[in-house]
Amino acid sequence: MTSATNRCVCRRCRREFELRRALHIHKARAHGERTNTAMCAEADTLFREYIRERDKTCQMESAECWGELQAAHFVGRGRKSVRWTPANACLLCEEHHRRLDTDPIGKHSFFADRLGEERFIALHMKSREALDRDYDRVIRELRELRKS
Repeated sequence: MTSATNRCVCRRCRREFELRRALHIHKARAHGERTNTAMCAEADTLFREYIRERDKTCQMESAECWGELQAAHFVGRGRKSVRWTPANACLLCEEHHRRLDTDPIGKHSFFADRLGEERFIALHMKSREALDRDYDRVIRELRELRKS
């Protein structure tokens, strides 16, 4: 990162980026570098596509849906141990996603009802584990999941 402009610069081609994540994605695409950030972004894309294929429509039972369909997580994406776990996400319209994220009790109830008690507890237990940071394995598993 350059201090004067507060931008990230690719050392190979000298291209500038405002966001460090954009630089990592550029390195992966343009120069074939497999950074953790780029692999995480690839896993996010594969996971989002899987959730869209699996659920197809907003999973909230309501006639009033609007906005783009989004993969909504129960346990936040910061917990990478469950970030790409299918049970931790469902497809919601933008409005229902916003409503759930602003209502922790409603979100808890929605996912508990959706998963059932046993799977819900298992998801919580898994969320407390550390991710082994094997992003290649995560990407491979997501690709296999999409094929099935």
